[in-house]
Amino acid sequence: MLVLEDRNGRLIGFTWGKPEAGEFEGQLSKIYLRWEYHGLGLGRRMMTETARRFAERGIHSFILFAELSNPTLGFYDRMGGERLLDDRGQFSGAYGWRDVSTLLL
Repeated sequence: MLVLEDRNGRLIGFTWGKPEAGEFEGQLSKIYLRWEYHGLGLGRRMMTETARRFAERGIHSFILFAELSNPTLGFYDRMGGERLLDDRGQFSGAYGWRDVSTLLL
C-alpha cells in the first residue's frame, strides 16, 4: 500500500496492490488521487512507486480493472497500459503491464 498525504496529514491518494495468480503476477486493486491533485504528476509518481514495490517483491507484471466510465482511462493509456480484450474481443476496462520495469524509467 502506498499513501499520499498533504502537509496537514490529509489523505490525498493511495494505491493498493496484491499478488495475482494467472497471466499477470500482480493486481493493482486500487489507485485513487483526489481530483484537485490531478495534472501535477502525482499519479505518475504513484504508479512508478507501486511498480517499484511490485518489482521488489518479485512481481514483474500486473493488471488493473477500471470502469469504462472512468474519466482517467487515458491516464492508464499514457502510462503504457495495454488494453486487454475479453473473450469477445472487446475492451472492458482491463489494463496490463507485462513488464513493470517500463514504469521505472
